[in-house]
Amino acid sequence: MTIATVRMLIPDRQHYDRGLATGDGAALEFQLPNYPVIADSERVYLAGILKVKPADYSIDNDLGLITFTVAPGMGVAIVATYQHTVLSDAALTAFLTLEANNDKLAAALGLETIASDTAMVLKVIRILDLTTDGAKTSDALLARAKLLRAQAAAEDVDGAFNWAEMVVNDFSYREFLLKNALRD
Repeated sequence: MTIATVRMLIPDRQHYDRGLATGDGAALEFQLPNYPVIADSERVYLAGILKVKPADYSIDNDLGLITFTVAPGMGVAIVATYQHTVLSDAALTAFLTLEANNDKLAAALGLETIASDTAMVLKVIRILDLTTDGAKTSDALLARAKLLRAQAAAEDVDGAFNWAEMVVNDFSYREFLLKNALRD
């Protein structure tokens, strides 16, 4: 029942990435191409010089937004290296809450979320020799989510009971014996 377990089941591993931009002397904000950003994984360089947080910049990890304390000058190269995931810790926590802290059900919900985003964003795109098919990718993610939901249901049945009978008088005792004979 942890975020790490849900992230492993999805799988939503950390990916390395790099964002590039050029300062214009006025803009303070710099949007990273992929987020959420893993906390304290970023390294921000202006003209090849490593900057220090919070003196030189701050970062909103969930939005992937770097805000400089002083706008980078005109033509100054901005380079940020960082690690990111597909789903934020806050999203995974919400999925765990929605699915009563069941790791597999939370992971299935995460996969379904990624699948719907993938289908909407990627669709079918052809650029030169590159083709992406969001529907096929989405189908594979949904198949994995279905498997996780089935596993969670099977685990739930093993430790649970479907009904409980009470014997409170002679009539209910005879009825209990009859039903047990019919079940066997």
